[in-house]
Amino acid sequence: MKWLLAICLLGPALASPPLAAQSPSPTSTSIAEWDWLPGKKKDHWYALTHAHCNSADAQGEALLAGGHLVTIDSKTKNTFLLKTFKSLATSPWIGLGQRLPNADYKWTSGATFKTSLFGKKQEALAKEGVANRVVLHLDDEEGGTWEARNGRETSHFGLIEIDVDPASHPLDDLPRTLKKYRAALTEARGECFRVADREAEALELERLGAELAAMQTAGVAIVTAPNLASREATSAAADDVQDWIHASISVWGRDSKHLRAAIVDLQKAHGKVLRADPTSMGLRALLTDIFCAIVDRKSDAVTRAARALNHRLALRSGLDKTSFAIVLRANEHRQLMGLPLLVLDGRLVHAAQVHATDMQTLGFFAHESPVIGRETPADRLREVGFFQESRESIYQGARGTGDPVGFWKRSPAHHRILLDPDLQLIGAGVADNISVKVLAKSAN
Repeated sequence: MKWLLAICLLGPALASPPLAAQSPSPTSTSIAEWDWLPGKKKDHWYALTHAHCNSADAQGEALLAGGHLVTIDSKTKNTFLLKTFKSLATSPWIGLGQRLPNADYKWTSGATFKTSLFGKKQEALAKEGVANRVVLHLDDEEGGTWEARNGRETSHFGLIEIDVDPASHPLDDLPRTLKKYRAALTEARGECFRVADREAEALELERLGAELAAMQTAGVAIVTAPNLASREATSAAADDVQDWIHASISVWGRDSKHLRAAIVDLQKAHGKVLRADPTSMGLRALLTDIFCAIVDRKSDAVTRAARALNHRLALRSGLDKTSFAIVLRANEHRQLMGLPLLVLDGRLVHAAQVHATDMQTLGFFAHESPVIGRETPADRLREVGFFQESRESIYQGARGTGDPVGFWKRSPAHHRILLDPDLQLIGAGVADNISVKVLAKSAN
């Protein structure tokens, strides 16, 4: 018998302030502007963090870039990094370290740690009583050697590694057929706008825009009220907006043969994109999107920019399609209710994924984890230097099936988190039949 389970954290997962000595972290939108240097084969790119920081903050900045702290898996690479960065820093963090005192040393990238590669230098890493992280010495006397340091209490630059050219646009590397379909979809969307502009008065766009905004505001107020409304009330708050939009589109189709034809062409173009890229929005979301866009052009520009950014960040970081589908569907619902879209954040993705993996591997289902150092949502975010207020939602469904966002929409407490207007960032992780979503406030 199929079964579903889910719970949600009502209080803040973490509300600690940023470290006082740390300068503000860069944003994921400015990745291409960081000071990147290519590797020998130009299949990896490297940059230092923007300031001295502890190892967790350094790894967090690496995750923002869609990468990780550098993995050194050969003497050749060690020598290359020494020559390349010798004039820039003395001892940057690399991606080798312990999660817990006396634990094995592992790379944050997941690469295998070859203990024979550097011989006796490994012995210096076996300090006891503290979880150590490793720095690469770049100075003249010890250049090329590694040394374990206290990752929490010591500040260094971090050395970041990514495997996607930061100057390139990941969307430019999509398969040629998919790019062709996406271009046709953009053109079909533009034709819907052109027809709507010509017939704006007859279509009563101004009135519809005002009615939509009023319904969205009322719906969000019901869902996010301090005292949780019933399941039926929170579901109706969203369903009423959805039904009204589709009823309005039907009226458009009856009153304007030109707009009806344009929307039909839009659906055909969208069908080709969806077959080539299953993570694209569904048909119901497409119709919601075009209606909201036509009646509110200003909001549409912001929404399209956020959606393109998330797609770009997902491709750059290699986020799997199942996890990205959670981000996509959460934002489809935010758009329906008139809220700004959530922006993908690599640190939140990491926190969500490690918890999903731990639950699946160890056979538990809860916000509280038996994994030392990851007991709470705050602990899992602290691992990557994230200190803003956050909310975590978890879901477990039948193997290979399930609709986590659909469940969270039907649950009053989860629905309130999903539509919290004070949350701007999102991360998602999936392990088998377990899904985790983390929403958080932005520091910027």
